[in-house]
Amino acid sequence: MKLITILSLVATLLQISLQAKEINLNKLINTANKQNKHLFVWLHKHGCSFCDNMEHLTLDDKIIKSRIKNNFIYTKINSSSDEIIVFDDFVGSAKEFAIYVGHNFYPTSLFFDKDEEIVYESVGYKNKKDFKIVLDYVSSKSYDN
Repeated sequence: MKLITILSLVATLLQISLQAKEINLNKLINTANKQNKHLFVWLHKHGCSFCDNMEHLTLDDKIIKSRIKNNFIYTKINSSSDEIIVFDDFVGSAKEFAIYVGHNFYPTSLFFDKDEEIVYESVGYKNKKDFKIVLDYVSSKSYDN
């Protein structure tokens, strides 16, 4: 009976782990480096009205989408999900990742350079005009000055 219980538990854990989506930021940064781009990670949370507004009013804008596509490798992380995040020595939930990088406030836009360093952080909702400025600032590497 113990063996059946243990096997059932192992099968359940395996099924859960297979369903969880993994976002490997190390691989994404490597891809960004090969394309001479930054990694843009957008942290958001289910039920966050500011996140919903930014997603639909800012990130869905044609000009914003084009600038992201041309200058960044983009991924979004929903801290309410069961996504597993891999970054440097960190492996954990999306919510734990947000805490790990010091940004448990949503929405937050994080921009990583080739050295896996956060070179710019944009916390809170940004309208199209302001976010274009952020994207231009990061893609031009103005943070180096």
